[in-house]
Amino acid sequence: MRDSQTVAAYLETVAEQIRWKRARPVLVRELEQHLMDQRDAFVKAGKPEDEAEQLAVEDMGDPVEVGAALDAVHRPRPQWGLLGLTIALAAVCTALRLVLTAGWRFDGESLPLALLALLLGTGAMVGLYLLDISRLARHAVAIYIGTVVLGIGCVFFNLSRLSPRLSHFTYYLSLFLPVVYALWVYACRGKGWLGLLGAIAGGIPLVIVSACWYPSVTTLEVLVCSGFVLMLCAAWWDWFGVRRGTAAVLGVSALLGWAIWTLWLRHMARWSIIFHPEQDPLGAGWFILKVRSFLRDIPPLRSGAEGVDASIGSRVHPLGDPGVEEALGRDFLPSILAARWGWLPLAMLTAAMAALVLWLAVRALRQKNRAGRLVALSVALAIGLWTVFSMVLNLGVLIFGASYPLLGGNTFLVADMTLIGLALSVFRGDSIAREAPEEPVRRRKRLRIRVEYQ
Repeated sequence: MRDSQTVAAYLETVAEQIRWKRARPVLVRELEQHLMDQRDAFVKAGKPEDEAEQLAVEDMGDPVEVGAALDAVHRPRPQWGLLGLTIALAAVCTALRLVLTAGWRFDGESLPLALLALLLGTGAMVGLYLLDISRLARHAVAIYIGTVVLGIGCVFFNLSRLSPRLSHFTYYLSLFLPVVYALWVYACRGKGWLGLLGAIAGGIPLVIVSACWYPSVTTLEVLVCSGFVLMLCAAWWDWFGVRRGTAAVLGVSALLGWAIWTLWLRHMARWSIIFHPEQDPLGAGWFILKVRSFLRDIPPLRSGAEGVDASIGSRVHPLGDPGVEEALGRDFLPSILAARWGWLPLAMLTAAMAALVLWLAVRALRQKNRAGRLVALSVALAIGLWTVFSMVLNLGVLIFGASYPLLGGNTFLVADMTLIGLALSVFRGDSIAREAPEEPVRRRKRLRIRVEYQ
């Protein structure tokens, strides 16, 4: 113990035994706090400060043994199962895109671009898999404000006029808005009713940003639905210090109001086309009729040669230039897959995607770190909602367009794998995830006046 009589020397020896660099500062900081508390206890007992520090170090034990014990417990938790499943699904979806779009007159898949997207998506997922999620939690408010400012800037400079590619870039950025909202809800914790109302109100600027970045109903619905689930989970976990039932009723009422507005009032005209697509055979009803013709009497398995040739599913646009064709695009790849090879391959693909989403959701709910739990849950909700919306579309219910995760396109593939990498980083660093202590919710003092009649 000759070299470890001071706290600084003791901590340095302990740190040398911890091999995981991300864990080292976290564990050393906690151990230092424990040693300082022990030293202060000896000082209060009447010991001189130098002797108290030495006694605290001696009581802690041999620094090499302590460091080795911490190193054995706090190790990265590899997520080989989720990594392997995601990469396998991405590879299968890339191959399906290449086969299903072969021979398309336009918007067909390019082998070099598909392989590049798969490589970039895998690299982005692995890179975020190694990320320290606690850094995002520490800068949650800054990330939220930066996103809102970026959205305002994109609207101010009108990126769609500068370049259509920039407009599509902001569309893919909007896929990450549920994660930004999860960080915002985490930042509002421990503030009582003010925090709850702030968490709800904080979604409004993100909704405006999503609508302004790219006018897509689907991205807006994914943000709103996942946001309500995240907010309700936070309220149910008593993050705000308010009554769970009151918070739940408030959230469910708002969600039902939004659902009624979006799915019924806003799309009332479209519902009539969904039930009676023959009323609009040259408009939105054409897509419904085409998908239903593909899915009619599909066997469990069939060869691609026997299936419907989906490349002929195009038409001359009824308005404007007669040379412009409109076709079932990549949003309808699941129904085209079923039309060519039967419903069993589509069921297998959907089962694998459902397993991935459920795996992510269950692992997210088991996280002890609250920031990581909410971020991982936002990823699972986003991927799950995109899957559900896409399957609804590919069953002939044309409420809004949605691309199937990992299958819809190259940039979608990169964005989806990046999101999954965020969740995997949470799971990998769960053993060292720490949160800063929060201030207790301040209870407002109430003035009670009692009036007595005599």
